[in-house]
Amino acid sequence: MDEDSVVRKITSKLKRPVYMVSNFNDDAEILDVRINKNELLLEKIDTANEGIDFPWEADAWMAAYIATAQSMSDIAACGGKMLGVSTSICVPDDVTEKYVLEFSRGIKLSAEKAGTFVLGGDYNSANDLSLSVVSVGKVKKNNLLTRNGASPGDFIGVTGELGRFNAGYFYYHDGFRNQDVYRKMLVQDPRLKEGNVLASSRKVSSCTDIPDGLIRCLKFLTRGAIVYDEKIPLSKEAREIAQKKNMKPYQMASVPAGDLELIFTTSPKNKPEIDDMFKRESSELSWIGRVTEGSSIKVTGPGYEEVAKKIGYV
Repeated sequence: MDEDSVVRKITSKLKRPVYMVSNFNDDAEILDVRINKNELLLEKIDTANEGIDFPWEADAWMAAYIATAQSMSDIAACGGKMLGVSTSICVPDDVTEKYVLEFSRGIKLSAEKAGTFVLGGDYNSANDLSLSVVSVGKVKKNNLLTRNGASPGDFIGVTGELGRFNAGYFYYHDGFRNQDVYRKMLVQDPRLKEGNVLASSRKVSSCTDIPDGLIRCLKFLTRGAIVYDEKIPLSKEAREIAQKKNMKPYQMASVPAGDLELIFTTSPKNKPEIDDMFKRESSELSWIGRVTEGSSIKVTGPGYEEVAKKIGYV
């Protein structure tokens, strides 16, 4: 495979943002973003490896789409707006040019769906397939969302539906093979709009995304919490799988996977304002618990209360 030819084919399909003053064949991506004193630059790098992070039997474009979205999700969790992504693709010698072009198409599709650009990247040979994605964004200083700041009594909110990615995992291991179903469950987009809503409210005490599962990521925000199991917004597919596997809702939502929803905290007095903002944006929002002074995450449901059990990386 001719590396230079492949790179030209990939970059020929990319659009350049108006603030990009370099060409795709320059040594670095040069951005005239003019960050002012009231703004912060956000940067995040994520690496996804075949057999570990890429979904099972996923199409090339789908694997790249998911990896790109997961990197941009961290910008969403900070309340930022995307400026673009740069990528490094490592491929074994036996990978075809067609696969690489489909892989790069997934990166482009994910960036475009998020309203941003592929700024450039790197292409190398390696023993295993991997993709590293650098996401770049910006946020107003006063709007920045971080993991630190939750207080006892704060409400815990989550965006969207949880467990879709996990449901796809169980579908696959139960012998179900349907690419359309996989796309619905696995192909997710960063919650940039929701992150911007939360940031603009300036009423959020802490925030993060949940690709590593609900309970583990909640622990990034607080050591103590009470979670109301029946309030967790599982997707239809995830709820069906949870019932079949005899899993409680929080367990289904806590398997480390690729859900890109946001989890955040806010004080009781600010909760109504955030409710109103989400309604105006027609965005889904669920309140699933409260921050406590304790040092454990407790889950309560119909007839039970328990300390959240260890699941995956939790």
